[in-house]
Amino acid sequence: MFEAMRLFLFVEGMSFVIGADERLIQYSIKSKYKEVPGNNLDIGKEYLEKVIQYPLCIPQLTQAEVNQYIACLLLKQTLADDEKFKKILNIVYTLAPNQELSMELINNQAPDLAETCKNDMALARQISSVLAPSINGNPRQCKRFLNTLYMRIKLSKARSVTLDRNILAKLMLAEYFNPEFFKAVTKPVNREFFKAFEKGEELNDENPFAVWKEKDWVQRWMQNGTRLEDEKLDKYVYFADVKNRYGQSNLDLLSPTARQCYELLIDGTEMNRGNALKLVDRLAPGESYYCIRGLCSDRE
Repeated sequence: MFEAMRLFLFVEGMSFVIGADERLIQYSIKSKYKEVPGNNLDIGKEYLEKVIQYPLCIPQLTQAEVNQYIACLLLKQTLADDEKFKKILNIVYTLAPNQELSMELINNQAPDLAETCKNDMALARQISSVLAPSINGNPRQCKRFLNTLYMRIKLSKARSVTLDRNILAKLMLAEYFNPEFFKAVTKPVNREFFKAFEKGEELNDENPFAVWKEKDWVQRWMQNGTRLEDEKLDKYVYFADVKNRYGQSNLDLLSPTARQCYELLIDGTEMNRGNALKLVDRLAPGESYYCIRGLCSDRE
């Protein structure tokens, strides 16, 4: 690329802009000209200094800027009218790097949009508070996260399933940045344990969430967004990790009797296991198989 551009460097009025990671360019130059003689010669740096006249480093996004960016991406989807969205952008352009886009600012400067923006602003705060410390200010990962969020919502609608956007975002944060915690939260066998964890109750050693309660990342995740203790998460898992949803999708095929048998088995108490065994003879052979696969999947 640089060799081709050099052909035009002496053309009057010629200029060019390159947007790329400087480290990758230096590495490519070193790889191409590795036979160039010279003691302690940094050929990549020397080459760029000759070709690039105005180096510009884009600062890493702060947590407040991540919040601004996510809020703008969400609001652009909600505010279909470009003129309305421009009002939001005009507010953002006045913000300092460490100043968050808040509902107070929107209420003061664009009161006609405040009610429409409320849900998106709450979701942006929920996502950015957990996402920002994990991505080192990388806007591409913000965009990718939201693309996946919207894609899953569209896929669910195609299957006549309704996903709550706030719950989906909260689970996706765990799925992306703490997969083991995500698996623990979404396992049906852990539901009662998770309820105790989310309520802030004292956890004994049998509770799998006892190891997570002191983790800073988990604390931030717990404090933001919708509480999950009373939510059915199976439909969210279905559109997430394939391995984690294998057992669940097959369990949806079970008859009410087989489903009851499965739920008694995962409860784990001696009495319920006995009640489950009484139902086994009433199950079809295929249903017994899916119950066993479901139990194995839940305990992986």
